[in-house]
Amino acid sequence: MTPMVDVVMVILIFFMASAAFMGNEWFLQAALPAGAGGPKAAAKKDPLAFPPTLIKVGLDAGADGATVASWNGEAWVGVDAVIERVQSITRGMSAADAVKTADGIEITVLPTARVPYRDVVRVQEACESAGLFKVGLGVTPTPAAPK
Repeated sequence: MTPMVDVVMVILIFFMASAAFMGNEWFLQAALPAGAGGPKAAAKKDPLAFPPTLIKVGLDAGADGATVASWNGEAWVGVDAVIERVQSITRGMSAADAVKTADGIEITVLPTARVPYRDVVRVQEACESAGLFKVGLGVTPTPAAPK
């Protein structure tokens, strides 16, 4: 019985020590707009407002190994083209118009297992820099590589 208690204590100490190393830098950073969240924000929603625009950004590895992306199932293009498209949503708008536009858009990034994590982070950071804070990450099964 005593050796089993010793093993459990060692495992417990190991998990406690490893949890201390898990900081914010290990996770994607997501900024929330000022004043967002909480019960007050939920109470202010207009029941007659239009539903949000849903955008799905698919990411996959192309034939040459470079990451390619699709915008709502359209043709596969380079990641830089999709990042430019995301940033152009609120470009040139006043701050109030940009917030109003961004509030009505929800983006889901759907990478496959072949996509490098840095490209997923690039798309998420592009959304954040454009003021689009409703960004979700999903998973897609690995299909045949796009041409």
